[in-house]
Amino acid sequence: MTFRMSDSVCVHRDENGRVCQLQHLQQPYTARDAMAGDAAALGMMSRRALAESYVRDVLPEYGYDPAMLAGLQVEPERAMTNDGDQLRFVEEKSLMGNSAVSFIQTCYGIPVWEAGFSVRMADQPMQVIGSHSRVHRNLDVEKPSAQAAYVPERIDNATLASLLGLGGSMQVPVISGMQLYVYQYDQTRRIHVPKAPGPGTGHDFDVAVPTLPLPPVSESIVHGKHYVVTEVLFSLTNQRSESVNWSALVEAETGSVLYLRPLIGCATGSQATGCVYLVDPIT
Repeated sequence: MTFRMSDSVCVHRDENGRVCQLQHLQQPYTARDAMAGDAAALGMMSRRALAESYVRDVLPEYGYDPAMLAGLQVEPERAMTNDGDQLRFVEEKSLMGNSAVSFIQTCYGIPVWEAGFSVRMADQPMQVIGSHSRVHRNLDVEKPSAQAAYVPERIDNATLASLLGLGGSMQVPVISGMQLYVYQYDQTRRIHVPKAPGPGTGHDFDVAVPTLPLPPVSESIVHGKHYVVTEVLFSLTNQRSESVNWSALVEAETGSVLYLRPLIGCATGSQATGCVYLVDPIT
């Protein structure tokens, strides 16, 4: 059945007026809504099954293509397939009587970077009370050729060093993991810099955040366009003999580094200022 919109549903829209979040604590979506009167199945429904049913019923309110539902019961792939734009199950989490079931957006079976759909649930009784979308609309991604040089199986430490513009006396990076993604290139945030504490916090942003002098991207790379990339997790020893972990998104055809981030964050307090790992290194 289709999710019923009413005055009890709080609708949030993005800057283009499109639905991006629904809150409906006063109008929860339950197993009874999902099963349409099938009393025998009501007590057997899992959180994931209820979330899947909800996504099917609420998708029209978000304005998404129903074809996205084709992969709802499977997980993302690590290698490319011929599948189109889909939502796929990624995880289920519970905390203090509430749960969230998350679906990641995929294209060619691989995840779209930081894109997906989350279903929020109360556990007692089990019911959906809201949802939030970060789905990329009108996804248009060119699949890399079979000869693409910068997919995981064709990137080694020396290749990565060249792509990052590391030369001279700089050490060769050591790769710890790789995975394919679809990424929307943003030229304004090619190199990630952690945000400094806001004004009035009493803390100064006096920790040197590492960065690398990246070569320019290929002339064929267009701001705002989606590309298949390889996320490369690697470590690099700095001039103080400290090993820093990094994430780089490398476009599969050209080798352009579209996004670079040191995997640390800045932590400040009354007694100390420093950096912490955001992602543990793979060992």
